[in-house]
Amino acid sequence: MERFNTLSIRIKFLVVRLKSHVLVIQLICLSGSINAFCRNNQTANLGEQGSITCRFPDDFHAVWWYDDASADSPAITYIRQLKQRRGPGFDDGSYNVLEDGSLRIPNVTIYHERTFSGIVYTDPNSHQNFHVSLVVVASPTDDLPKIPCPNYHQEFYHSAGQGEILSCSFNATRPPMQLAWFKKFGDEYEHLEMQQFTRTENTNGTFNSLATVHLLKGSSAFIHFLVCKATWPLSDWSRESEILLDFSSNISFSNVTRKVQYLEINRYGKIQCGQSPTVYQVWKRILPNSGPELIGFRLHGMSETISGIPDVEVSAEGSLIFASPRVQHEGIYVCISGDGQKEEIQMTSMDILIPPSPPYIQITGCNDDSYSCVFREDRTKKLTCAVYGARPDVTLEWIAENEDEISFFNHKLVFKEKGETSDSILSVEYRVSQDVVCGEEIFIKCHLHGPLSNIMKAESTVLVIPAFCRESKVKEEHGLDGVVIALAILCVLLVIVIAICLIYCGRRHQTKSTTSTSCNGDSQEAFLNSETKEAGREILNGIPPCIVNDTDEDML
Repeated sequence: MERFNTLSIRIKFLVVRLKSHVLVIQLICLSGSINAFCRNNQTANLGEQGSITCRFPDDFHAVWWYDDASADSPAITYIRQLKQRRGPGFDDGSYNVLEDGSLRIPNVTIYHERTFSGIVYTDPNSHQNFHVSLVVVASPTDDLPKIPCPNYHQEFYHSAGQGEILSCSFNATRPPMQLAWFKKFGDEYEHLEMQQFTRTENTNGTFNSLATVHLLKGSSAFIHFLVCKATWPLSDWSRESEILLDFSSNISFSNVTRKVQYLEINRYGKIQCGQSPTVYQVWKRILPNSGPELIGFRLHGMSETISGIPDVEVSAEGSLIFASPRVQHEGIYVCISGDGQKEEIQMTSMDILIPPSPPYIQITGCNDDSYSCVFREDRTKKLTCAVYGARPDVTLEWIAENEDEISFFNHKLVFKEKGETSDSILSVEYRVSQDVVCGEEIFIKCHLHGPLSNIMKAESTVLVIPAFCRESKVKEEHGLDGVVIALAILCVLLVIVIAICLIYCGRRHQTKSTTSTSCNGDSQEAFLNSETKEAGREILNGIPPCIVNDTDEDML
C-alpha cells in the first residue's frame, strides 16, 4: 500500500506541475504499459448514460477510479471478488463500476469532460496506473443545416433583390459544427467567402453555429444554386442544404419568346419545362399589371407548391400540373430551369379550350354532321354554318372541291359572346356555274380553323345538286356520230337492194323475150332497152322495179 501511495503522489505531482500539458502526458501513456487496458481518448454523449471502457484481466483484484487526475481520493472503488462498490461517487449515484471494471456514468454532463485516472490491482500486491481523457459530445440531432427564408417560410427557395445576406445555422452540438457556403455549378462547388461565422455556447454546454454570406446578383443568371455544408469535427458526418436564390422577382421577361398551349376544360393537363435533365425548376405566373407571382419550385426530386391557385401544383419531375383546368387558370406562365451552370427560360401562354355544343359544325338545313346532307337548289342560294358555345373564337370558311363549278360571295362572319364562350356564324351566298354538266355532284365544305380543330370534327360537307345543267359535250359528240353511222348503213342497204332488183329484173325480161313470138329482133330489143332504162329511173325514184309490158299480158 505504501508503494501505491508513493506512485500516486508522483503521478499527482506530474499532473499538477504539467496541467497545461496533459495531452502530452496522455500521448506518452499511449505508448507505455501504464495505460495498456484503456483507450486514452474516449467520448460520452451529453445528457445520456456514458462509460469509460477498459479491458482488465479477467482475474483482476480491484480498481480505483478518480474523476480528476489531481484528486486525492477515488470517487469509486470496486473489489471484484467481493462485488463491493464504495466511495462518494457511488453513494450519490454519480458513478458505478461494471463487473469488468469499466466506469459507468449514469448522466453525462459538461463536468465529466476531463481526464480520469485509475489504478487497477491485478492482484493484491501489484497494480498499474492509467489515464483516460473523456470528451463530452452532443451529436447532431438535426438532419440538415437550416437556411431560414422569411419569404415563404421555406428552406429551399428565397426571393432576392439585387443583393442578399443569407445565413445558415446548426444548433446544439458539441463540439461546434463547422459550416461553409458554396455556389454550385453542375457538379462543381465554388467556395464563397463568409461574411461572418459565430459559435454561441448554450447553458447545457452545446454550441450553436451560424455562418452568413453576402451575395450579389453579379451574373446574367436569374437563379443562383447555393449550398450550405455542415461538417462535424469528431467524425465523417457531413450534410448539406441547398437553396435557390431567385433574382427574377422584378424581371418582365419581355424579351422571352412566348409559346401557346391549350388545355381542354376540366380535363387533366400539364405544361412541361426544360428539354434536358435539370436540377431545378421555378414556376411563376405573370398577372396583368403586376410582377411575377411564385407558384412553386422543384429541386432534385422534391417539389413545393407555394401559391394557393386551386388544382395547380408543381410535380416531382418539374411539370406544372392542372388537375381540372378552368378559364380562371388562363394566363402567362414562366419556368426557369437549370443546374446552376446552364439556365433556360420558358414562357407559355395557356388558354382553355371549350368544345362547342353540339360538338360539330352545324349547317342550316342539315339535321346533323353526317355526310348525307343534300341540297337541290336553284342556281343561286345562301348557306350558313355555325359553331355554338365554343372557346376561343373560331374562324369558319366555305370551301368548294371544284372552284370552277361554284363560286362564293357576300361572306359574313359574326361572333356572339356568351359569357366564357361565344358563337361563330358564317353566312355566304353561292352561285353554280352555267357550265355545270348534268349528273355531276358538287361538294362544298364548311371548314373550321383554330385550336378547337384538334378536339372536334373540323368540317361539315354539303352535296349540291343544281336544278339547271347542260348535257356533256362528249355525250353530244357521241349522238352525232350515231346518226351519221345510221345514215351510212341505210345508204349501203339501199344500194344493195337496188343492185339486186336490177339484176333480177334484167334476167326476168331476158327470159320473157326469148319465149315471145309477137316480138321480132330489132324492134323488141330497142323496146326492151328503152323499157329497162325507164324501169331503172322509176326504181331510183322509189317505184318498185317490176314492169309488165303489153306483150306479156297478151301472152298470158
